[in-house]
Amino acid sequence: MTLCSSMTMTDTYDASTAQMAVSLSQSTYCLSESVIPDAWDCASCTPLVTYETSVVMYGELAAFGYIGDRDSLFVAYRGTSNIQNWIDNVQVRQMYPYSDSEVGVEHGMYSLYASMRSEVRSVLDDMALKHGTSRLLITGHSLGGALATLTAFDLLNTESPYVVSDLITFGSPRVGNMRFAEYFDMYDLRIARVTHNYDMVPHVPETFMGYAHVRGEVWYNEDATEYTVCSDLGGEDPNCSNSCAPMSCTSVSDHLMYLNVSMGSDGAC
Repeated sequence: MTLCSSMTMTDTYDASTAQMAVSLSQSTYCLSESVIPDAWDCASCTPLVTYETSVVMYGELAAFGYIGDRDSLFVAYRGTSNIQNWIDNVQVRQMYPYSDSEVGVEHGMYSLYASMRSEVRSVLDDMALKHGTSRLLITGHSLGGALATLTAFDLLNTESPYVVSDLITFGSPRVGNMRFAEYFDMYDLRIARVTHNYDMVPHVPETFMGYAHVRGEVWYNEDATEYTVCSDLGGEDPNCSNSCAPMSCTSVSDHLMYLNVSMGSDGAC
């Protein structure tokens, strides 16, 4: 199968939507793992959305809700609570679970997503019926960004009934190989793969191990006063986050601050 590029107007970066998405991503760190739904009252719990429920499985949490002014559902995935420990334990082994046997994804990330997929789909189906929309925004920070990317790929690759309008990730690691990334070049959705200065996480797993980022990088400077919409269709832009590779992309603090929102379990809750 030959993949063809499909750049559309949906590739335009929308900073206001990204600001809402980063709040949703951070809110996942603030929700409890109780079976009783939380009150939507944390510091990052934006009033622009209606929170519905969350799914907690295998140490991961996904939050779900409805964005009224967009007539859109959302799913937001929580990142890891221990960045360095997670990086140290990334499984660099790839697996090939899709119909296109050349598409490889990181084994640990995919296994976690696959363990949650049925429950995630069930909640989305219930919300789509309740709100009468199949439009969907998917977001997440850190490992949550990887799970968001896998969710988008799964929904698009299986021709699901959902219209994935936006995939917005913050400090996401690389998820799959170049073949995986190439599929996103032809999907008609807006992707914002937001990176911050010298954040270390977007640089794992390493490219020499056969990993590649999906398109859509938006690189913010240290104090988030400026950003660059990167030229990464078909490969990472060496003038964006990758400009600090291979030796200077080492910042944990940059990973824990996105769009001036303090991220993580010790962040803005």
